[in-house]
This record gives sequence, C-alpha cells and structure tokens, in this order.
Amino acid sequence: MLHWRIHTVDEEPLKFTVGGDGRTPVAQRAIRFKIEAADATGKAVPDPYPNPPNFGGFFHDSALEPD
Repeated sequence: MLHWRIHTVDEEPLKFTVGGDGRTPVAQRAIRFKIEAADATGKAVPDPYPNPPNFGGFFHDSALEPD
C-alpha cells in the first residue's frame, strides 16, 4: 500500500484525470501511473504487467488548487 501527499506551489491549478482504467482487470492496478521499483540492492525490477490492455472506463477531470 502506498500513501502520498501532493502539494502544489504553483500559481495555477494542477489538472489531472481520475479513473479511465477501471476496465483493465489484467493489470490489477491503475495503469495511468508509471512506477519504477528497485530491489534491496538497487537493481531495477520489471513491471509484472508491462503492457496491459486498456478498455477505458468512467473518468473525470479534476484539479488541485494552489496551496
């Protein structure tokens, strides 16, 4: 599980899309994010689902307001 906090310091809102990959059961994760991982020695580990099919799904645009 991963928790993160995003804070924008720009004067403009940070625009992003939420959803759109709900019909991608093969990936078992949100495919709109690119995540790189490494093992305990620092060696890159491969993505277990490198090119899953994407059949779309419901999505909406959103924005993180400044500050």
